[in-house]
Amino acid sequence: MLAETDDPAEFRRLFERYFEHFNFSSTSSNKYKPLEQKLSAVTGWRPAAMKYTSDAKNLKNRIGEVRNLPGKPVHAIIFVPEKLAGGAQKAANELVVDGEFRAIGISASDVKPAAIQALIYDVRTVTPEPIAAAFPALQLVPVESAVAGEIIERGAVSLGSCAAETGVDEAVLQGWLTRLQRKKHLVFQGPPGTGKTFIAKRLAKLLAAESAGLVDIVQFHPSYSYEDFVQGIRAQLVAGSVTYELQDGRFLKFCTAARKQPTQTFVLIIDEMNRGNLSRIFGELLYLLEYRDQSIELSQGGKPFSIPSNVFLIGTMNTADRSIALVDHAIRRRFSFVFLGPDYEVLQKHLLAHGLPASSLIEVLRKLNASIGDKNYQLGTSFFLGAALERRESLQHIWEGEIEPYLEEYFFDQPARIDEYRWARLAASELAAWVDPTA
Repeated sequence: MLAETDDPAEFRRLFERYFEHFNFSSTSSNKYKPLEQKLSAVTGWRPAAMKYTSDAKNLKNRIGEVRNLPGKPVHAIIFVPEKLAGGAQKAANELVVDGEFRAIGISASDVKPAAIQALIYDVRTVTPEPIAAAFPALQLVPVESAVAGEIIERGAVSLGSCAAETGVDEAVLQGWLTRLQRKKHLVFQGPPGTGKTFIAKRLAKLLAAESAGLVDIVQFHPSYSYEDFVQGIRAQLVAGSVTYELQDGRFLKFCTAARKQPTQTFVLIIDEMNRGNLSRIFGELLYLLEYRDQSIELSQGGKPFSIPSNVFLIGTMNTADRSIALVDHAIRRRFSFVFLGPDYEVLQKHLLAHGLPASSLIEVLRKLNASIGDKNYQLGTSFFLGAALERRESLQHIWEGEIEPYLEEYFFDQPARIDEYRWARLAASELAAWVDPTA
């Protein structure tokens, strides 16, 4: 049995022993009462272990009971048969909506010391003593995160696997990784179709896999604001009345989660970064991005805020988007930039792997990009990568539906220049082998 103790070593021993021998197969709710009482006494939590049989009404009543237990509102731990785990979690999520009480479903077959330890290290939980001292060296991934994103286990991605997936040389990847680790903020910029977001995600996972962690993504747009990203007053409907509360935005929540997991790496990808009003969105973060070891009071007040050292940012910018002009030097000074252009070698490998005539398409793309004459508006190769182009007949759909409209936009005042790159003409000349294999 668990016992009240301030000795971390003793707590850990008793905690693991209790969960190892606890009878989770019993249908009697009384079997869970000692567990609740002991956990509450030791941790200061308000926990609940309950049997779930798909009866949402009973679950709701049980949660109501737990609300009245002494201790801080943290978790309801729902132990259920494997086949009911999803349903229990769904019902709990629907019932627990006030933001003060959390519910997590765990399959009874997964109730092992490691699973319970991972639960303790949920990024939402301000872990009480002596739990934090009892498990100081564990590199555990949260069971469920307060922020969206993908949990990355330690060693899940290697430099070699990342190079194979992206087609980027290992030495180049290592260089980008080194720049990101040094600066903590990196931006991939380039014309459309150059794989900026794809590579950003893979590099983020590679970095996170060094120590385990989490990768999340947000996309900026003209309506995105400081209140969305950092902090702001939001209207809330409570008991039929509208109230206004100060709420953390996406980045503050992300930093809060990272601060609770200081040994893990948290990477936030900001996609289409230049489509937002960056000076307005970042606000005081412009200071904190440059001075990572300092804190500052946010405009909405409250405690001084700082960006945890284990938080990294990777942005993407489409240089063909005219809003790129809004990215001033104050923003640029705080990020390291990598320009991504068309990678014809990666495209060639993909086409040859599927038995497609690579040389003719690449020759047309090189000629087309030379005609465009501006590296910021060149046509990237990712239009033709992956499942998009694995059969000859797909090229016509891609060209007519994606390439020609892009050219019509770019050459809107020079329509004659587009005629040279219409599919009808190319299919009868340079790209004839894509229509007729015997050509």
